[in-house]
Amino acid sequence: MEDSRSRAETQCRRNARDLAGWLAAAGINIPVASVVVLHGKREEGDAGWRKSPSAKTVVVHGAYLAQWLRTLPDTGVARITIDQTFALLAEQVAKRDAEDAETAAEIPTLWQFFLGWMIMPLLGATAAIYSFTFIVADHDWRIEIPRFVVALVLGLLATQWRPIRRATLGWTAAFTGMVLIGVGLLTASIF
Repeated sequence: MEDSRSRAETQCRRNARDLAGWLAAAGINIPVASVVVLHGKREEGDAGWRKSPSAKTVVVHGAYLAQWLRTLPDTGVARITIDQTFALLAEQVAKRDAEDAETAAEIPTLWQFFLGWMIMPLLGATAAIYSFTFIVADHDWRIEIPRFVVALVLGLLATQWRPIRRATLGWTAAFTGMVLIGVGLLTASIF
């Protein structure tokens, strides 16, 4: 618990420093405090808020936030400056939310999941099984094992191509099995 609080305080100080720099670049000169607001059960004997040991961050229990805000001294910042600051912050939040929405990963539907993790690997394994016919046509292990290895390497290289990546899982699994079986049979026949 203390470790997560100290991480929150560190993150809050970084955010306050970034915000102060961003506001200064926008031409707004107001003091920025770093405040960590905790939610959940309050510890026994907790005054509601406290300065962190580093004395750079205030840790406030959520229920006492309004009370703590009333204890702050008047900084002499004009109401127009405060409104302008919150308008800039709202603009920044909207911009960041839009960027986050664009980069968010889409959650696959059940059909997409079934297609990607069941059907595509099954198709890859089926293609591998049908290609065994061409590989074992000579019935000579000195030719078949290198062909299996080449097919396995081709499957591994094909994983770089996104549209067939899941199909290559089935292909690669089938040929990995065949390489292991071939090497096992070869080893058994030698010994």
